[in-house]
Amino acid sequence: ATLQEWIERLRDDDDEVRLTAAIALSWWGPRAKEALPAMIVALKDRHPGVRMWIAKALVQVDPSGEEVQVYLSAATRDEATIVKIQAIKSLGQIGPAAWPAVDELEPLLADDDDEVRRAVMQTLGFIGPGAQKLRAKVQIVAELDPDDVVRVLAEDTLRKMDKR
Repeated sequence: ATLQEWIERLRDDDDEVRLTAAIALSWWGPRAKEALPAMIVALKDRHPGVRMWIAKALVQVDPSGEEVQVYLSAATRDEATIVKIQAIKSLGQIGPAAWPAVDELEPLLADDDDEVRRAVMQTLGFIGPGAQKLRAKVQIVAELDPDDVVRVLAEDTLRKMDKR
């Protein structure tokens, strides 16, 4: 299918058609730049699988994050955990340039879900020194989080925050 056809399918009534379109667009990468407006709308799709794949695809289409970072930041508040985690991971793929998302990630340090907290720690590590404002909170997580993996990731994140 052409890029235009995948964009049209993102608006289909059938959940499976929209899900397939979201997955396909992630494979197009930067060549799908013209799909960004439709993809951003699809971040509000009723189907969590569509939203999750769009959160993954956005960073494939815009690796610098310049055009999509604000939408991924908002998606970290999605009610569906799979969407939230993917939005967090996509921000991590943007790397240090995702530092404006640090404020959105902060409340997730206390999320009930271990996987969410793990993703946040990894992403803060990828952001590195730009996440320094959360250093004290990450230090507390490194000492007190109930999940062993989160504590280890927090220690790693502290080291990455200190690299200049």
